[in-house]
Amino acid sequence: MNSARLNNTLSEKLTRIRSFMILTLLVRALVGLVSAEENPKASLDH
Repeated sequence: MNSARLNNTLSEKLTRIRSFMILTLLVRALVGLVSAEENPKASLDH
């Protein structure tokens, strides 16, 4: 495998990892917002 192809493959993997991390953070933020709306006192205790 030449270095250009290896760099391209690594770049694609990093892009997928970044996309997955961003999606995970967004889902966690949405879950936090929903749980805070359901029980506002619980969110103030933290």
